[in-house]
Amino acid sequence: IMTIYTWVAKGAWFALGYPYDFIVVPVWIPSAMLLDLTYWATRRNKHAAIIIGGTLVGLSFPLFNMVNLLLVRDPLEVAFKYPRPT
Repeated sequence: IMTIYTWVAKGAWFALGYPYDFIVVPVWIPSAMLLDLTYWATRRNKHAAIIIGGTLVGLSFPLFNMVNLLLVRDPLEVAFKYPRPT
């Protein structure tokens, strides 16, 4: 489960056109561990798995964003090099 989750995170990161820094720093590990725990805790009740898993994934996205912003070496350079599509 953790392996699949990290592949998805890496794929999304590259698809958005962002640099490799995020993958080198394993920020996704705590979130993947929580998802793994959710999977084992809710194997019998699939509805709980969907609700809890979805909540954990949803809550982990802003955390990824925050930590990534903190880890960017030169924020101004990155902001101009990778402008947001919006």
